[in-house]
Amino acid sequence: MAREFFASHGIDIDSEMEKIQLEGKGTLESHFMLPQRTYNPKQSSSKHDSAIHFDDDDSTIMPTDSDVSVDRASPRKLRNVKRSSAQSPGPLSHPACVTCIRGARLPRKPLLWDIHLKSGRIRGIEPHDFNGGSQAHVPGVMEAEGRLIAPSLCHAHIHLDKCFLLQDPRFSDLQIVKGDFKEAMELTSRAKSRFTPTDLLRRGRQLIEDSIKAGVTSMRAFVEVDAEVGFKCLDAGIELQKEYKESGRMNVQLCAFAQVPLFSGPDSGSAARNLMAQAAERWEVDVLGSTPYVEANPLQSQMNVRWIAGLASRKQKFLDLHLDYYIEPSRRPLVWNVIEILQDLHWNDRGGKSITLGHCTRLTLFKATDWSRLSHLIESSKLPISFVGLPTSDLFMMRTTSTPNFQPQRGTLPIPEMIRKHGLQASIAVNNVCNAFTPQGSADPLSIASTCVGLYSAGTISDTDLLYECISSRARQAIGLARGASTMDLRLGEAADLVVFEKDEDAPWRTRKSINQLMYDPAGVGRTTILNGRVTTTAKAASPVMRTGTNHLQKQQHGVPEMKPPRPPPKPKSLSRASAWKAVHSGAEMGFGATSYTLSVEYSGQEFVYHYDSSHSDGKAAYALIVDYGGFPRTYYFHGGDSTTDRTDTPSPYTLSVSYGKGVGKTYRFHQNGDANSRSTYSLIADYDGIVREYHF
Repeated sequence: MAREFFASHGIDIDSEMEKIQLEGKGTLESHFMLPQRTYNPKQSSSKHDSAIHFDDDDSTIMPTDSDVSVDRASPRKLRNVKRSSAQSPGPLSHPACVTCIRGARLPRKPLLWDIHLKSGRIRGIEPHDFNGGSQAHVPGVMEAEGRLIAPSLCHAHIHLDKCFLLQDPRFSDLQIVKGDFKEAMELTSRAKSRFTPTDLLRRGRQLIEDSIKAGVTSMRAFVEVDAEVGFKCLDAGIELQKEYKESGRMNVQLCAFAQVPLFSGPDSGSAARNLMAQAAERWEVDVLGSTPYVEANPLQSQMNVRWIAGLASRKQKFLDLHLDYYIEPSRRPLVWNVIEILQDLHWNDRGGKSITLGHCTRLTLFKATDWSRLSHLIESSKLPISFVGLPTSDLFMMRTTSTPNFQPQRGTLPIPEMIRKHGLQASIAVNNVCNAFTPQGSADPLSIASTCVGLYSAGTISDTDLLYECISSRARQAIGLARGASTMDLRLGEAADLVVFEKDEDAPWRTRKSINQLMYDPAGVGRTTILNGRVTTTAKAASPVMRTGTNHLQKQQHGVPEMKPPRPPPKPKSLSRASAWKAVHSGAEMGFGATSYTLSVEYSGQEFVYHYDSSHSDGKAAYALIVDYGGFPRTYYFHGGDSTTDRTDTPSPYTLSVSYGKGVGKTYRFHQNGDANSRSTYSLIADYDGIVREYHF
């Protein structure tokens, strides 16, 4: 019967099958191309019963017979339409503003689909027409060619001002030694004393760009406000918020955040409260947040919650609390007081916005009765509370004290169980990127969700769908952006905020065709991000390369020709501001006597950082000079031989390492060796990022 059906359309099935076998490539869709059918939104035939139709006024975006020229005498032939190739396509090409995405794989739907967009929203979804050929040449049309498309990602919780502190040469002396919360607070405080507007904009912009490449279109960005930094972080955040709003590439929701106590300390938190009250007056600030657990006692923690919640209610801001960030059974969780305080403030009656509670690691000790009580209180109070789990930070930072008979306990919120079993609103987020609170990880929410597959033993299709929602639609709900936003079902009228996952060019059979395949192995998958129907970036998958740091050199692939280092910016004509400071490390902290000097000079908005380190250990000397030319760092590292003796029969190696940033580096090693006859041999080994040259004399 199939043979007769295809023959009625002028297709010789035997010859087509022979072509497939000979070529050994392609799909049935690319070979069996049925005649073009005209689609009429007002006359839906049984052939289109499964399609989702768009409004009548949008029908002009659908191709009709006028769009292609069809030879009526031979339905098998199409003129002026290029037939899709059976070979694996190259990288996705796209228009800047998208009106139609053809041949896409969608979550929870079989086969391929065409998505029609208008005014930044989804206006129609229908089965893909394999007969139409490629329309990549048509303005506004994107040919997905079987790529997976899903709702874009969202950062429900990320710190904009504290990112990349462990990678930036400016803060090279602030390295982790103990790895606990107290040290992280101290290192961050010292780093904040060095923040400059140029520095904050540079690192913040890098975080946003990394997020866009990962498929993120919206973020809640925390910026700290306190006596140390004043409004420095907030001003930088507002500038970045404006920049990306005008470019239409990212929705940045700003949270003015009090990391320091609001009622403890020498001045009882008076300065911090005054600054936060001023920050709340700014219309660019969307959210107010604090950390009640840093207060000196439980009573002051409750005062912290009441004050910041009252301020958010009066100013009609979202509320975001870093809450219960500890794992100690003896300490009562504050979440019960938060609910009570919000009810006392008549949060809902006063039109209060959504409330987000982050970390909450103390809740991991909850019993079933505690979860039931919490769920009942939130449901009965109708408070718009959402929880955000931050696994990378929680697992690194939050642990109990180990004893000889007890291993330290770690914990992070059981997000899938909270959603399914207890009916709570919850999501997952990144939190910090490369600082003392979270040294590992990146700005990619998908990497966090993939880790959660193992963390929560969530490997089924429904499990991975839920985890993806926790970094997309549920994350947007947690920060109050759910209305009209895209979801996994991609419904009519939802925002056209999407991410297209690139094919695997090296192994096409490994192309991720579903959410669960993507969640199992997201590494190396390039992405095209779409916000309001406009492409914000196309990111090809890149091999993992470390940023230029102070302790490591970037590496290039072996055999790659040497690259010239980037030129530093031209020397400015005028000097606007210069500042310098000195930091001396104690021997207990570094393990040996060490001294570091940092000179930061800013010429008319262009920042130059010179950082010098010297150390001595076991009679050996090491020197490092890091020069940062406005984002183009170079690192010179010299390691001397044994300085306690000058005997010629003792090997004396010297190493000079130079890193130019952007993946470019050089290493020179000099060795002097003597023999019994007092003869000396010398060797020089030059390593140009994998291209090694040796000189012996």
